[in-house]
Amino acid sequence: MRLFQDTQENINNLIVESGNLASLYKRYVRRQLTERSSEILSTIAIAFVLIVIGGMVLLLLFIALGYVLGSVFGSLPLGFLCVTALALLLMLLVYCCRHRWIVAPLTRLITDSFDSADASVSASELHEQFNTENEKMRSRVHALWGNHASAHSTAERASRIVYHAVTLYDGFRLGLSTFSVLRSLFGRRKRKGK
Repeated sequence: MRLFQDTQENINNLIVESGNLASLYKRYVRRQLTERSSEILSTIAIAFVLIVIGGMVLLLLFIALGYVLGSVFGSLPLGFLCVTALALLLMLLVYCCRHRWIVAPLTRLITDSFDSADASVSASELHEQFNTENEKMRSRVHALWGNHASAHSTAERASRIVYHAVTLYDGFRLGLSTFSVLRSLFGRRKRKGK
């Protein structure tokens, strides 16, 4: 009777610790996802505003330069033709250097956004917490079947089944929580029929 109570207690502890592991991982992924997506969206918004303002400034500068060159050459259309040629050369220069000036900095910005360590929990601390919870769970499974020498192979199979079941459950919960976070971020709501 005592063996049954110990087994039941170990199973209960295993379930509680696997739940703790899943909730820890879910909270971390949710927080990281919201922080990184908000950083990326704010960066995109700032870049869009700067591009629009920069484009307006550049347009006004080109108009002013067209008038100045028109007065220098004595022909307003010739001045604007020179400004158009200058704009085409500038576009060609930007296109030729797009990897160095646009793609590489943008890639570095996005990569740094995802790779930067969180201020409250570093990646190594999270890894350590995850391993600690995982070891607790494994020790519970082994404690569950460790006292039975004759059932050692059965214990191995059972621990693998429990481990895989908990892993599948964690993946399912993580997928659902990620989907709900993404849905709330992008505002996908059901439309009411009229």
